Amino acid sequence: MAAEPRVALSQMGNYELTFDSVQRAEQVPAPLTSATVSYSPGDAFKITAPLAPQQIDMLVGNGESVEAGQPIAKIAGSEVHHFVEQLQAQTALFEQASLRYQQAQKLFNQQAISQESWQQIIDNYYFQKLALGHLSHFADLTLPTDDEDTLLVTAPINGFVLFQPLGTDPEQSILTAILPHSALRLTFSLPAQYSQQAVSVNLPGCTMEVAWQRYSASGLTTQIWTTPIPSDCDLKLGQTLTISPQTSTTALTLPRSSVFTLEGATCIALKSGTELVIHPIEILGNLNEHQLLVSPTEALNNAEVLSRSVSALQGILTGMGGE
Repeated sequence: MAAEPRVALSQMGNYELTFDSVQRAEQVPAPLTSATVSYSPGDAFKITAPLAPQQIDMLVGNGESVEAGQPIAKIAGSEVHHFVEQLQAQTALFEQASLRYQQAQKLFNQQAISQESWQQIIDNYYFQKLALGHLSHFADLTLPTDDEDTLLVTAPINGFVLFQPLGTDPEQSILTAILPHSALRLTFSLPAQYSQQAVSVNLPGCTMEVAWQRYSASGLTTQIWTTPIPSDCDLKLGQTLTISPQTSTTALTLPRSSVFTLEGATCIALKSGTELVIHPIEILGNLNEHQLLVSPTEALNNAEVLSRSVSALQGILTGMGGE
């Protein structure tokens, strides 16, 4: 199309003409992609036991929601009985070291014992305290049973249970992990040309901003994580869904009904005084069922576009005399 044709409004005769304002869209949907309700691995609270039990019976399913204090696993074996005895013995050792520390402190203040003796008592006190802490941190998460070789392990926080590999250390094992309810995120991949501008994911009733991105080795795609999913957004751990992420690419929106073709070009008709100016456009995609996204041009700034009787105008332009 060599020049932008013009048609006088009077040429439209008795056709009903409706005009819509061209709007600016600050966010533009990227192509549809698959997202998963997941989490960042560092968000999970690992439950580590200072022993390697012979048997672990999980009382809840993987991904199940639990409350703090709820039994989530039963551990059994001679190592469990040994742990209970070790805890009792270490408690007694610490109580003895604590009593000796208090008594020796008074003597040291009176200069009744040497600095070297006082230092040995301090070292032993803190050694026994740390040893007890190592055991008691796990013991605080356990409940006794009728079997001395069995303990119940409880959840330290509200969240989702995540099965974890036990590891190979005979002195300790990761029994499981708890993911806080507030740590759920959406993760998805986008082509590199869209990922730089990705800003949010909008779902019915909730919006999540883009939190961070990790680029693939090939550089062709980017893995993206959102901010935590709001509690009122009904999504479950492990759920997959189709999304259209929002990008910050600036575009304009106009009615789908305003678009027509002329000499192979995609066009719209802009109102200019008493005339209609035929203006070619570049369509970027769909905003929704009724609105299109187009590239911005100077002519479209604050413009009004014909959205009704467009086919009649097309007929006039092609010499058909209207609809």
